[in-house]
Amino acid sequence: MNSTKLKVLFLCTGNSCRSQMAEGWARHLKSDCLEPFSAGIETHGLNADAVRVMAEVGVDISHQRSKRVEELRDVPFDYVVTVCDHAQERCPIFRGKAKVVHAAFDDPPRLAADARTDEERLAPYRRVRDEIKSFVMGLPGSLSSAEHVATALARFAEGFNCAQAVFSVYAEHLGFDRDMALKLAAGFGGGMGCMAATCGAVTGAFMVLGLQFAVATTDRQAKEAIYARIREFADRFKERNGSVVCRELLDCDISNPEELKRAKASGIFTTLCPKFVQDACEILEEMRQSSANESQQIEGKTRR
Repeated sequence: MNSTKLKVLFLCTGNSCRSQMAEGWARHLKSDCLEPFSAGIETHGLNADAVRVMAEVGVDISHQRSKRVEELRDVPFDYVVTVCDHAQERCPIFRGKAKVVHAAFDDPPRLAADARTDEERLAPYRRVRDEIKSFVMGLPGSLSSAEHVATALARFAEGFNCAQAVFSVYAEHLGFDRDMALKLAAGFGGGMGCMAATCGAVTGAFMVLGLQFAVATTDRQAKEAIYARIREFADRFKERNGSVVCRELLDCDISNPEELKRAKASGIFTTLCPKFVQDACEILEEMRQSSANESQQIEGKTRR
């Protein structure tokens, strides 16, 4: 077996449906670069409807079996993908270099529980099957994307501000020192120095775009090129959230001490802000991937 293939474990609660579909799709679509496995925190047996809907699209998973994750403890995984929230919460610690990323999908058996006909029962299985296929088709690139989002959310949960959480994750991958990145972004949290102005997740993303795409020059065209990327990011963030301004996103002016106290008491920093961090990272991933695709197309034309 090709030792350069990434070993990827798809993990869910019972290794019955979603993780089995993911393993099947990975074998079918990505056998050239992935060595896929699946397992569960528990074992619920191979779901017959999952087997059926996968067979409808030419993927046979009937030979796969439901197994506990402990059976695979000696496999040196590169990535562990939790495909349900319960598995994420109870994900065991893996030895070595395994990176855990989360990609949750709806639970077809639960959605089909009240179905009155065969077609109604199979509909959620088919939808989730197709969603998992789309996810797998993006592998292995989407694994690093998911890892970036997860790491940013983890840093925000640790107590770093939204700008630090976003900027530091990408800065590390762009050759920038982690501690220096955290220092540089420290003043931009809370809408720039807790002034409730531009959201810190947004300013963190602006710095990422500058670090990756800007050129140290006074050239007017180069300036306009990075300004265009900044505007594109802002437009995409507004499409998701309606604004890039902290006080508007939170519906609370945290530059006012009393409103800041109210914001802390209501918990909006833990209920709303993680979404802004995640959205910023996801938009960055989309823009970086789009740029990479454009570069490949230009390179291909040049070679021809």
